[in-house]
Amino acid sequence: MRVVVLLGVTLALLAPLGALAQEAPEHTLESAEASFRQQHYRDTIVLVRALLYPAPKLESIDEIHRAREMLGASYWQVKELDNGEREWQYLLIARPSFQLDKFYYPKEMRTFFESLRTTLVRQGVIGKASNIPQAKPLPRVLKITEVIERRSRATAFIPFGVGQFNNGNSTWGWFFLSTEATALATSVGTSFAYQFLPTTGSPFTFSKNMQGAAKTLYWTSLISGAVFTGLVTWGIIDANIRHEPVRVVRVERTLEPVHTVDVRTPQPQKALLKNPPAAGGSR
Repeated sequence: MRVVVLLGVTLALLAPLGALAQEAPEHTLESAEASFRQQHYRDTIVLVRALLYPAPKLESIDEIHRAREMLGASYWQVKELDNGEREWQYLLIARPSFQLDKFYYPKEMRTFFESLRTTLVRQGVIGKASNIPQAKPLPRVLKITEVIERRSRATAFIPFGVGQFNNGNSTWGWFFLSTEATALATSVGTSFAYQFLPTTGSPFTFSKNMQGAAKTLYWTSLISGAVFTGLVTWGIIDANIRHEPVRVVRVERTLEPVHTVDVRTPQPQKALLKNPPAAGGSR
């Protein structure tokens, strides 16, 4: 019985540790990249240090260089300049011509990085400044973006050209708006005028001098009302036929720089630091 109790207590104590182990972030270069892009610099430092120390756990030299690049940049962002300088020294010893991307890094950081390179060149740790190629302009690619607008079919059943305007056909929209408004105004106006004519007896009995005007108003009201109804029906049918649920309203074309990395063979020459790492390695 005592053994069972001890086993239960042990499992209860180990359960939270197991949960924490499951929730611990995975130490991969991809997770470090994601953390770096989200500007979680202290988390990035933890992730990248686990990949580089005490020995690199990455598969290629390029991955090690990328990790040191991010680690130095993260240290710079949190104002731990000594640590950032150390990581960038390792990087420049391994790859003297490495350039920080102008598209991703602020000018102040790149100035700090270049001053570090100048110091290493002056001290003879890496190649002379004249041997370091100037940074080439970043290649650019044409990015085409389609701006899409979604339209509800319900607008096709609204008169006065609303369906046509919504479909992007302003010519027919103005046609139906103007003709329907004119027909409706004519029908309503003549109908009111007809109702206010002086009558004798029943509403349809007019004095002799008003019979001509009454007939004109009466038939004008009926005809304009029928024209309005016809135009509305025509407009609704037309809007439904031409309805486009999804329509490209404009196409945007922009030139954007492409992130590139220096893939030259590392060329370390002399060591400035105590116990310097091998090309791309850790201390």
